[in-house]
Amino acid sequence: MSFKTIFMLCPWMLSLAGPVLPHAFSADPARESRQTELEHALSGIFAALPKTAEGTAQYALHRLFAQLYGWQLYGHSLSGSIPVNTADSAMLLTFGAKMSSNVTQWLHARLSDGGLSITDLATLAAIIEEMVHEEADMRLTAAFRALQMSKHRPLTRNESTSAIEAYMASFVMGVEMGDLGSESMLELVQEVPEQYPTWPATQEFLQGIQAEMFQNSSSLSFTDLSRVVAAVDEKYGRWQSHECGALKAELLQNEEHPRTGRVRLSDFYSMALKGGQWQFSESSSYLRQIGALDETDPQILRVVVPNYILGLSNCIAASSYYMVCCINECDAHLTRLEEALQSHQATVEAILLALNHTVAPSLQRRLSDIAAHHSGLVPLHGRLFAQWLHHLYPHECPYPHMSGTTSPIRPEVFEEESGHPAEASEEEMIQHVEGARWRAAPTHEEGMCSHMWSMEEELIDPAAQGLTRLLKEPQSQAVGAQRLAAVLAALCIFSAFGSTFAAKEGSGRRWHVSSNSEQPERSAVYSV
Repeated sequence: MSFKTIFMLCPWMLSLAGPVLPHAFSADPARESRQTELEHALSGIFAALPKTAEGTAQYALHRLFAQLYGWQLYGHSLSGSIPVNTADSAMLLTFGAKMSSNVTQWLHARLSDGGLSITDLATLAAIIEEMVHEEADMRLTAAFRALQMSKHRPLTRNESTSAIEAYMASFVMGVEMGDLGSESMLELVQEVPEQYPTWPATQEFLQGIQAEMFQNSSSLSFTDLSRVVAAVDEKYGRWQSHECGALKAELLQNEEHPRTGRVRLSDFYSMALKGGQWQFSESSSYLRQIGALDETDPQILRVVVPNYILGLSNCIAASSYYMVCCINECDAHLTRLEEALQSHQATVEAILLALNHTVAPSLQRRLSDIAAHHSGLVPLHGRLFAQWLHHLYPHECPYPHMSGTTSPIRPEVFEEESGHPAEASEEEMIQHVEGARWRAAPTHEEGMCSHMWSMEEELIDPAAQGLTRLLKEPQSQAVGAQRLAAVLAALCIFSAFGSTFAAKEGSGRRWHVSSNSEQPERSAVYSV
Protein backbone atom coordinates (compact mmCIF):
# COMPACT_ATOMS: atom_id res chain seq x y z
CA MET A 1 0.00 0.00 0.00
CA SER A 2 1.51 3.35 -1.02
CA PHE A 3 1.24 6.71 0.70
CA LYS A 4 -0.94 7.94 -2.19
CA THR A 5 -3.35 5.03 -1.70
CA ILE A 6 -3.62 5.86 1.97
CA PHE A 7 -4.61 9.41 1.13
CA MET A 8 -7.33 8.13 -1.16
CA LEU A 9 -8.95 6.57 1.91
CA CYS A 10 -9.98 10.08 2.99
CA PRO A 11 -10.25 12.24 -0.16
CA TRP A 12 -12.20 14.92 1.73
CA MET A 13 -8.89 16.07 3.17
CA LEU A 14 -7.50 16.84 -0.29
CA SER A 15 -10.64 18.29 -1.87
CA LEU A 16 -11.01 21.43 0.24
CA ALA A 17 -9.59 24.35 -1.70
CA GLY A 18 -10.66 26.83 0.98
CA PRO A 19 -11.08 30.59 0.81
CA VAL A 20 -8.20 32.97 0.58
CA LEU A 21 -7.51 35.30 3.48
CA PRO A 22 -10.23 37.96 3.68
CA HIS A 23 -9.36 40.99 1.57
CA ALA A 24 -10.08 43.35 4.46
CA PHE A 25 -7.16 41.86 6.36
CA SER A 26 -4.62 41.13 3.67
CA ALA A 27 -4.91 44.43 1.75
CA ASP A 28 -3.73 46.66 4.59
CA PRO A 29 -0.11 47.76 3.88
CA ALA A 30 0.82 47.98 7.57
CA ARG A 31 -0.52 44.48 8.17
CA GLU A 32 1.30 43.12 5.14
CA SER A 33 4.53 44.69 6.40
CA ARG A 34 4.01 43.14 9.83
CA GLN A 35 3.29 39.75 8.27
CA THR A 36 6.59 39.97 6.38
CA GLU A 37 8.45 40.74 9.61
CA LEU A 38 6.79 37.82 11.38
CA GLU A 39 7.53 35.49 8.49
CA HIS A 40 11.21 36.38 8.79
CA ALA A 41 11.08 35.79 12.56
CA LEU A 42 9.51 32.36 11.97
CA SER A 43 11.90 31.25 9.23
CA GLY A 44 14.41 29.52 11.49
CA ILE A 45 11.99 27.43 13.50
CA PHE A 46 9.86 26.72 10.41
CA ALA A 47 12.86 25.22 8.64
CA ALA A 48 13.72 23.07 11.65
CA LEU A 49 10.34 21.68 12.69
CA PRO A 50 8.76 18.55 11.15
CA LYS A 51 6.17 19.64 8.59
CA THR A 52 3.55 16.93 9.06
CA ALA A 53 3.29 16.92 12.82
CA GLU A 54 0.07 17.75 14.62
CA GLY A 55 0.90 20.41 17.14
CA THR A 56 3.92 21.99 15.47
CA ALA A 57 2.07 25.09 14.28
CA GLN A 58 0.95 25.93 17.80
CA TYR A 59 4.42 25.06 19.08
CA ALA A 60 5.96 27.47 16.55
CA LEU A 61 3.58 30.27 17.56
CA HIS A 62 4.33 29.66 21.22
CA ARG A 63 8.06 29.91 20.55
CA LEU A 64 7.59 33.04 18.42
CA PHE A 65 5.61 35.03 20.99
CA ALA A 66 7.81 33.85 23.85
CA GLN A 67 10.90 35.05 21.97
CA LEU A 68 9.42 38.36 20.85
CA TYR A 69 7.47 39.46 23.90
CA GLY A 70 7.79 36.94 26.72
CA TRP A 71 4.15 35.94 26.19
CA GLN A 72 3.07 32.47 27.28
CA LEU A 73 0.05 31.66 25.13
CA TYR A 74 -2.77 29.88 26.90
CA GLY A 75 -3.29 26.36 25.59
CA HIS A 76 0.40 25.50 25.58
CA SER A 77 2.21 23.76 28.42
CA LEU A 78 4.93 25.60 30.27
CA SER A 79 8.30 24.24 31.21
CA GLY A 80 8.68 20.72 32.47
CA SER A 81 6.92 18.72 29.77
CA ILE A 82 6.88 18.28 26.01
CA PRO A 83 3.62 19.38 24.34
CA VAL A 84 2.13 16.24 22.82
CA ASN A 85 -1.01 16.29 20.71
CA THR A 86 -2.98 18.68 22.94
CA ALA A 87 -1.92 22.17 21.97
CA ASP A 88 -3.81 22.58 18.71
CA SER A 89 -7.38 22.27 19.93
CA ALA A 90 -6.54 24.45 22.92
CA MET A 91 -5.16 27.16 20.63
CA LEU A 92 -8.28 27.11 18.46
CA LEU A 93 -10.54 27.21 21.51
CA THR A 94 -8.56 30.12 22.94
CA PHE A 95 -8.39 32.25 19.80
CA GLY A 96 -10.98 30.85 17.41
CA ALA A 97 -14.03 31.97 19.37
CA LYS A 98 -12.87 35.60 19.21
CA MET A 99 -11.81 35.66 15.56
CA SER A 100 -14.07 37.09 12.89
CA SER A 101 -16.09 34.55 10.91
CA ASN A 102 -14.08 35.27 7.75
CA VAL A 103 -10.77 34.65 9.49
CA THR A 104 -12.12 31.52 11.17
CA GLN A 105 -13.30 30.16 7.81
CA TRP A 106 -9.91 30.92 6.28
CA LEU A 107 -8.08 29.21 9.14
CA HIS A 108 -10.21 26.08 9.12
CA ALA A 109 -9.90 25.83 5.34
CA ARG A 110 -6.11 26.05 5.55
CA LEU A 111 -6.00 23.42 8.28
CA SER A 112 -8.31 21.10 6.36
CA ASP A 113 -6.19 21.57 3.24
CA GLY A 114 -3.11 20.02 4.81
CA GLY A 115 -1.76 22.67 7.15
CA LEU A 116 -0.22 26.13 7.29
CA SER A 117 2.60 27.41 5.12
CA ILE A 118 5.07 29.84 6.66
CA THR A 119 3.10 32.73 5.13
CA ASP A 120 -0.11 31.35 6.65
CA LEU A 121 1.60 30.98 10.01
CA ALA A 122 2.88 34.58 9.89
CA THR A 123 -0.61 35.75 8.96
CA LEU A 124 -2.10 33.90 11.92
CA ALA A 125 0.54 35.42 14.21
CA ALA A 126 -0.35 38.90 12.93
CA ILE A 127 -4.04 38.21 13.56
CA ILE A 128 -3.29 37.12 17.13
CA GLU A 129 -1.25 40.29 17.69
CA GLU A 130 -4.19 42.39 16.53
CA MET A 131 -6.55 40.51 18.83
CA VAL A 132 -4.23 41.22 21.76
CA HIS A 133 -4.11 44.91 20.83
CA GLU A 134 -7.91 45.05 20.56
CA GLU A 135 -8.19 43.58 24.05
CA ALA A 136 -5.70 46.19 25.30
CA ASP A 137 -7.89 48.94 23.83
CA MET A 138 -10.88 47.52 25.70
CA ARG A 139 -8.90 47.57 28.96
CA LEU A 140 -7.78 51.14 28.25
CA THR A 141 -11.38 52.16 27.52
CA ALA A 142 -12.43 50.69 30.87
CA ALA A 143 -9.67 52.68 32.58
CA PHE A 144 -10.94 55.87 30.94
CA ARG A 145 -14.47 55.09 32.08
CA ALA A 146 -13.43 54.30 35.66
CA LEU A 147 -11.39 57.51 35.83
CA GLN A 148 -14.26 59.46 34.25
CA MET A 149 -12.12 60.57 31.32
CA SER A 150 -13.46 61.17 27.83
CA LYS A 151 -12.01 59.34 24.84
CA HIS A 152 -12.96 62.28 22.67
CA ARG A 153 -10.79 65.01 24.18
CA PRO A 154 -7.01 65.31 24.54
CA LEU A 155 -5.52 64.47 27.93
CA THR A 156 -2.79 66.35 29.74
CA ARG A 157 0.44 64.46 30.45
CA ASN A 158 -0.62 63.96 34.08
CA GLU A 159 -4.00 62.60 33.01
CA SER A 160 -2.30 60.35 30.47
CA THR A 161 0.02 59.01 33.16
CA SER A 162 -2.96 58.27 35.43
CA ALA A 163 -4.75 56.39 32.63
CA ILE A 164 -1.68 54.35 31.71
CA GLU A 165 -0.97 53.47 35.35
CA ALA A 166 -4.59 52.42 35.88
CA TYR A 167 -4.31 50.24 32.80
CA MET A 168 -1.09 48.68 34.07
CA ALA A 169 -2.44 48.18 37.59
CA SER A 170 -5.24 45.99 36.25
CA PHE A 171 -2.70 44.30 33.95
CA VAL A 172 -0.30 43.16 36.68
CA MET A 173 -3.04 42.42 39.22
CA GLY A 174 -5.11 40.40 36.76
CA VAL A 175 -8.25 42.45 37.47
CA GLU A 176 -11.16 42.76 35.04
CA MET A 177 -11.91 46.47 34.74
CA GLY A 178 -15.30 46.33 33.07
CA ASP A 179 -17.34 46.95 36.22
CA LEU A 180 -14.86 49.04 38.21
CA GLY A 181 -16.02 52.45 39.33
CA SER A 182 -13.89 55.45 40.15
CA GLU A 183 -13.46 54.55 43.84
CA SER A 184 -12.62 50.92 43.08
CA MET A 185 -10.05 52.02 40.52
CA LEU A 186 -8.37 54.35 42.99
CA GLU A 187 -8.28 51.55 45.58
CA LEU A 188 -6.71 49.23 43.02
CA VAL A 189 -3.98 51.73 42.14
CA GLN A 190 -3.28 52.31 45.84
CA GLU A 191 -3.12 48.56 46.51
CA VAL A 192 -0.64 47.73 43.74
CA PRO A 193 2.57 48.79 45.59
CA GLU A 194 1.70 46.43 48.46
CA GLN A 195 0.94 43.46 46.24
CA TYR A 196 3.54 44.16 43.55
CA PRO A 197 6.85 45.28 45.13
CA THR A 198 8.43 46.36 41.84
CA TRP A 199 5.62 48.82 41.07
CA PRO A 200 7.88 51.92 41.35
CA ALA A 201 10.21 50.46 38.72
CA THR A 202 7.16 49.60 36.59
CA GLN A 203 5.99 53.22 36.80
CA GLU A 204 9.39 54.35 35.52
CA PHE A 205 9.11 51.81 32.69
CA LEU A 206 5.70 53.25 31.70
CA GLN A 207 6.97 56.82 31.84
CA GLY A 208 9.94 55.87 29.69
CA ILE A 209 7.78 54.41 26.93
CA GLN A 210 5.45 57.39 26.98
CA ALA A 211 8.36 59.83 26.80
CA GLU A 212 10.06 57.87 24.04
CA MET A 213 6.96 57.86 21.84
CA PHE A 214 5.64 61.37 22.59
CA GLN A 215 8.57 63.33 23.97
CA ASN A 216 7.43 66.76 22.80
CA SER A 217 3.67 66.37 23.18
CA SER A 218 1.90 68.29 25.94
CA SER A 219 -1.35 66.36 25.43
CA LEU A 220 -2.27 62.91 24.16
CA SER A 221 -5.39 61.47 22.55
CA PHE A 222 -6.95 58.07 23.17
CA THR A 223 -5.37 56.90 19.90
CA ASP A 224 -1.97 58.01 21.17
CA LEU A 225 -2.45 56.10 24.42
CA SER A 226 -3.62 53.08 22.46
CA ARG A 227 -0.23 53.04 20.77
CA VAL A 228 1.46 53.40 24.17
CA VAL A 229 -0.34 50.41 25.72
CA ALA A 230 0.39 48.32 22.62
CA ALA A 231 4.08 49.10 23.11
CA VAL A 232 3.76 48.33 26.83
CA ASP A 233 2.25 44.92 26.08
CA GLU A 234 5.04 44.10 23.64
CA LYS A 235 7.95 45.37 25.76
CA TYR A 236 6.88 44.52 29.30
CA GLY A 237 7.75 40.81 29.13
CA ARG A 238 11.32 41.48 28.05
CA TRP A 239 11.66 44.39 30.47
CA GLN A 240 10.49 42.45 33.51
CA SER A 241 12.83 39.56 32.70
CA HIS A 242 15.51 41.38 34.72
CA GLU A 243 13.45 40.49 37.81
CA CYS A 244 13.65 36.84 36.77
CA GLY A 245 17.41 37.16 36.33
CA ALA A 246 17.78 38.61 39.82
CA LEU A 247 15.63 35.81 41.24
CA LYS A 248 17.77 33.18 39.52
CA ALA A 249 21.00 34.80 40.68
CA GLU A 250 19.78 34.71 44.30
CA LEU A 251 18.99 31.00 44.00
CA LEU A 252 22.27 30.09 42.34
CA GLN A 253 24.22 31.66 45.18
CA ASN A 254 23.01 28.62 47.13
CA GLU A 255 23.55 26.04 44.37
CA GLU A 256 24.39 22.70 46.00
CA HIS A 257 27.05 21.72 43.44
CA PRO A 258 28.44 23.86 40.60
CA ARG A 259 26.63 23.46 37.28
CA THR A 260 23.74 21.39 38.64
CA GLY A 261 20.98 23.99 38.68
CA ARG A 262 19.74 22.63 42.01
CA VAL A 263 19.27 24.20 45.42
CA ARG A 264 18.42 22.22 48.52
CA LEU A 265 14.85 22.85 49.65
CA SER A 266 16.24 23.65 53.09
CA ASP A 267 18.44 26.39 51.61
CA PHE A 268 15.49 27.60 49.53
CA TYR A 269 13.43 28.08 52.69
CA SER A 270 16.38 29.49 54.61
CA MET A 271 16.52 32.33 52.10
CA ALA A 272 12.88 33.10 52.88
CA LEU A 273 13.27 32.82 56.65
CA LYS A 274 16.61 34.55 57.13
CA GLY A 275 17.28 36.44 53.95
CA GLY A 276 13.92 38.15 53.56
CA GLN A 277 13.36 36.60 50.12
CA TRP A 278 9.56 36.44 50.26
CA GLN A 279 9.43 34.77 46.83
CA PHE A 280 11.00 31.50 48.01
CA SER A 281 8.08 30.26 50.08
CA GLU A 282 6.20 27.79 47.85
CA SER A 283 5.21 24.56 49.59
CA SER A 284 6.89 21.29 48.65
CA SER A 285 3.55 19.96 47.38
CA TYR A 286 3.14 22.93 45.05
CA LEU A 287 6.74 22.69 43.85
CA ARG A 288 6.10 19.01 43.12
CA GLN A 289 2.91 19.87 41.23
CA ILE A 290 4.70 22.27 38.88
CA GLY A 291 7.70 19.98 38.33
CA ALA A 292 10.25 22.08 40.22
CA LEU A 293 11.09 19.52 42.92
CA ASP A 294 13.90 16.96 42.55
CA GLU A 295 12.97 13.99 44.75
CA THR A 296 15.56 11.47 43.59
CA ASP A 297 16.85 11.48 47.18
CA PRO A 298 13.76 11.57 49.45
CA GLN A 299 15.96 12.62 52.37
CA ILE A 300 17.33 15.68 50.57
CA LEU A 301 14.73 17.45 48.43
CA ARG A 302 16.00 19.97 45.90
CA VAL A 303 14.50 22.80 43.90
CA VAL A 304 15.27 22.64 40.15
CA VAL A 305 16.15 26.26 39.46
CA PRO A 306 15.05 26.73 35.81
CA ASN A 307 11.80 24.83 36.43
CA TYR A 308 11.09 27.07 39.40
CA ILE A 309 11.93 30.29 37.54
CA LEU A 310 9.63 29.29 34.67
CA GLY A 311 6.83 28.24 37.03
CA LEU A 312 3.45 29.91 37.03
CA SER A 313 4.00 31.39 40.47
CA ASN A 314 6.36 33.79 38.67
CA CYS A 315 3.87 34.66 35.91
CA ILE A 316 1.37 37.50 35.59
CA ALA A 317 -2.06 36.61 34.22
CA ALA A 318 -2.12 39.74 32.12
CA SER A 319 -4.53 38.86 29.33
CA SER A 320 -7.22 36.41 28.31
CA TYR A 321 -4.82 35.28 25.57
CA TYR A 322 -1.49 35.00 27.37
CA MET A 323 0.48 35.30 30.59
CA VAL A 324 3.72 37.20 31.04
CA CYS A 325 6.29 34.76 32.37
CA CYS A 326 10.04 34.63 32.77
CA ILE A 327 11.86 34.26 29.46
CA ASN A 328 12.95 30.67 28.81
CA GLU A 329 16.69 31.15 28.37
CA CYS A 330 17.02 27.63 26.97
CA ASP A 331 15.11 28.76 23.91
CA ALA A 332 18.14 30.76 22.75
CA HIS A 333 20.30 27.61 22.81
CA LEU A 334 17.70 25.61 20.87
CA THR A 335 17.21 28.41 18.35
CA ARG A 336 20.94 28.54 17.59
CA LEU A 337 20.95 24.79 16.98
CA GLU A 338 17.88 25.02 14.74
CA GLU A 339 19.47 27.77 12.67
CA ALA A 340 22.72 25.83 12.34
CA LEU A 341 21.16 22.44 11.55
CA GLN A 342 18.09 23.54 9.53
CA SER A 343 16.36 20.27 10.38
CA HIS A 344 14.21 18.69 13.07
CA GLN A 345 16.77 15.90 13.56
CA ALA A 346 20.54 15.51 13.25
CA THR A 347 23.45 13.20 13.91
CA VAL A 348 25.45 13.35 17.11
CA GLU A 349 28.45 14.69 15.21
CA ALA A 350 26.44 17.49 13.59
CA ILE A 351 24.97 18.59 16.92
CA LEU A 352 28.34 18.65 18.68
CA LEU A 353 29.83 20.61 15.79
CA ALA A 354 26.97 23.13 15.85
CA LEU A 355 27.41 23.69 19.59
CA ASN A 356 30.97 24.90 19.01
CA HIS A 357 32.07 24.30 22.60
CA THR A 358 33.38 21.41 24.67
CA VAL A 359 30.86 18.82 25.84
CA ALA A 360 31.70 16.46 28.70
CA PRO A 361 32.32 12.82 27.66
CA SER A 362 29.41 11.67 29.85
CA LEU A 363 27.04 13.95 27.95
CA GLN A 364 28.43 12.85 24.60
CA ARG A 365 27.56 9.29 25.59
CA ARG A 366 24.06 10.37 26.58
CA LEU A 367 23.60 12.03 23.19
CA SER A 368 24.73 8.84 21.46
CA ASP A 369 22.17 6.91 23.51
CA ILE A 370 19.42 9.21 22.23
CA ALA A 371 20.59 8.73 18.64
CA ALA A 372 20.59 4.95 19.10
CA HIS A 373 17.04 5.18 20.44
CA HIS A 374 16.03 6.86 17.16
CA SER A 375 17.99 4.78 14.65
CA GLY A 376 20.95 7.15 14.43
CA LEU A 377 19.35 10.61 14.41
CA VAL A 378 18.51 12.84 17.39
CA PRO A 379 15.10 14.60 17.24
CA LEU A 380 15.58 18.19 18.38
CA HIS A 381 12.00 18.65 19.60
CA GLY A 382 11.55 15.73 21.96
CA ARG A 383 11.82 15.01 25.64
CA LEU A 384 15.17 13.20 25.47
CA PHE A 385 16.96 16.06 23.73
CA ALA A 386 15.34 18.58 26.09
CA GLN A 387 16.64 16.45 28.98
CA TRP A 388 20.10 16.48 27.41
CA LEU A 389 19.98 20.27 27.08
CA HIS A 390 18.99 20.48 30.75
CA HIS A 391 22.14 18.61 31.72
CA LEU A 392 24.26 20.65 29.31
CA TYR A 393 22.80 24.01 30.41
CA PRO A 394 21.42 23.31 33.91
CA HIS A 395 21.03 26.99 34.78
CA GLU A 396 18.95 27.81 31.70
CA CYS A 397 17.13 24.68 30.51
CA PRO A 398 14.29 23.15 32.53
CA TYR A 399 14.11 19.44 33.28
CA PRO A 400 11.41 17.97 30.97
CA HIS A 401 8.95 15.74 32.79
CA MET A 402 6.81 13.21 30.96
CA SER A 403 3.44 14.72 30.05
CA GLY A 404 0.82 14.06 32.69
CA THR A 405 3.29 13.64 35.56
CA THR A 406 3.24 17.33 36.49
CA SER A 407 0.60 20.02 36.14
CA PRO A 408 1.76 23.63 35.81
CA ILE A 409 -1.04 25.60 37.46
CA ARG A 410 -1.21 28.91 39.26
CA PRO A 411 -0.98 28.87 43.08
CA GLU A 412 -4.60 29.93 43.59
CA VAL A 413 -5.81 27.14 41.28
CA PHE A 414 -3.66 24.62 43.15
CA GLU A 415 -5.17 25.70 46.46
CA GLU A 416 -8.70 25.47 45.10
CA GLU A 417 -8.19 22.03 43.54
CA SER A 418 -6.06 20.41 46.24
CA GLY A 419 -7.35 22.08 49.37
CA HIS A 420 -3.74 22.67 50.44
CA PRO A 421 -1.86 25.97 50.62
CA ALA A 422 0.59 26.75 47.83
CA GLU A 423 2.77 28.59 50.34
CA ALA A 424 4.69 26.75 53.03
CA SER A 425 3.99 27.68 56.62
CA GLU A 426 6.82 29.08 58.72
CA GLU A 427 6.76 25.87 60.76
CA GLU A 428 7.17 23.72 57.64
CA MET A 429 10.08 25.83 56.42
CA ILE A 430 11.82 25.65 59.82
CA GLN A 431 11.44 21.85 59.87
CA HIS A 432 13.22 21.56 56.52
CA VAL A 433 15.99 23.96 57.55
CA GLU A 434 16.60 22.29 60.92
CA GLY A 435 16.44 18.76 59.49
CA ALA A 436 19.05 19.51 56.84
CA ARG A 437 21.78 20.04 59.44
CA TRP A 438 22.01 16.30 60.08
CA ARG A 439 22.22 15.20 56.46
CA ALA A 440 25.55 14.84 54.70
CA ALA A 441 25.96 16.14 51.16
CA PRO A 442 26.07 13.31 48.58
CA THR A 443 28.86 12.83 46.09
CA HIS A 444 28.30 14.46 42.73
CA GLU A 445 28.39 12.54 39.45
CA GLU A 446 30.70 14.29 37.00
CA GLY A 447 28.90 16.02 34.17
CA MET A 448 25.39 15.14 35.39
CA CYS A 449 22.95 17.26 37.38
CA SER A 450 21.23 14.41 39.21
CA HIS A 451 19.99 10.86 38.86
CA MET A 452 16.81 12.05 37.16
CA TRP A 453 17.98 10.92 33.71
CA SER A 454 15.57 8.51 32.01
CA MET A 455 15.23 7.15 28.48
CA GLU A 456 11.50 7.91 28.24
CA GLU A 457 10.77 9.76 25.01
CA GLU A 458 7.99 12.05 23.87
CA LEU A 459 7.94 14.01 20.62
CA ILE A 460 5.84 16.97 19.55
CA ASP A 461 4.73 14.67 16.70
CA PRO A 462 3.02 11.69 18.38
CA ALA A 463 2.44 9.96 15.03
CA ALA A 464 6.16 10.05 14.27
CA GLN A 465 6.85 8.69 17.73
CA GLY A 466 4.56 5.74 17.01
CA LEU A 467 6.16 5.12 13.62
CA THR A 468 9.63 5.19 15.20
CA ARG A 469 8.59 2.42 17.57
CA LEU A 470 7.16 0.39 14.68
CA LEU A 471 10.29 0.66 12.57
CA LYS A 472 12.56 -0.31 15.48
CA GLU A 473 10.67 -3.57 16.20
CA PRO A 474 12.26 -6.79 14.85
CA GLN A 475 10.09 -7.82 11.93
CA SER A 476 10.27 -8.57 8.25
CA GLN A 477 10.27 -5.69 5.79
CA ALA A 478 6.92 -6.82 4.38
CA VAL A 479 5.29 -7.01 7.81
CA GLY A 480 6.80 -3.65 8.75
CA ALA A 481 5.42 -2.02 5.61
CA GLN A 482 1.99 -3.51 6.23
CA ARG A 483 1.90 -2.27 9.83
CA LEU A 484 3.17 1.16 8.76
CA ALA A 485 0.40 1.38 6.18
CA ALA A 486 -2.16 0.25 8.74
CA VAL A 487 -1.09 2.99 11.16
CA LEU A 488 -1.34 5.69 8.51
CA ALA A 489 -4.71 4.38 7.35
CA ALA A 490 -5.96 4.40 10.93
CA LEU A 491 -4.76 7.98 11.35
CA CYS A 492 -6.64 9.00 8.24
CA ILE A 493 -9.84 7.27 9.35
CA PHE A 494 -9.44 8.82 12.82
CA SER A 495 -9.05 12.16 11.07
CA ALA A 496 -12.41 11.84 9.36
CA PHE A 497 -14.11 10.73 12.59
CA GLY A 498 -12.49 13.54 14.56
CA SER A 499 -13.68 16.15 12.06
CA THR A 500 -17.25 14.86 12.24
CA PHE A 501 -17.19 14.84 16.03
CA ALA A 502 -15.70 18.33 16.16
CA ALA A 503 -18.38 19.65 13.83
CA LYS A 504 -21.06 18.30 16.16
CA GLU A 505 -19.41 19.53 19.34
CA GLY A 506 -18.02 22.79 17.96
CA SER A 507 -14.65 22.14 19.52
CA GLY A 508 -12.53 23.05 16.51
CA ARG A 509 -10.32 19.95 16.93
CA ARG A 510 -8.71 18.55 13.78
CA TRP A 511 -6.49 15.51 13.15
CA HIS A 512 -4.41 15.56 9.96
CA VAL A 513 -2.07 13.52 7.83
CA SER A 514 -0.47 15.53 5.05
CA SER A 515 1.63 14.51 2.05
CA ASN A 516 4.22 16.65 0.35
CA SER A 517 3.83 14.65 -2.85
CA GLU A 518 0.12 15.43 -2.98
CA GLN A 519 0.62 19.18 -2.51
CA PRO A 520 3.80 20.27 -4.30
CA GLU A 521 2.79 23.92 -4.28
CA ARG A 522 2.66 23.90 -0.47
CA SER A 523 5.47 21.51 0.30
CA ALA A 524 6.34 23.11 3.61
CA VAL A 525 3.25 22.94 5.78
CA TYR A 526 2.30 22.54 9.40
CA SER A 527 -0.67 20.48 10.42
CA VAL A 528 -2.66 21.90 13.28
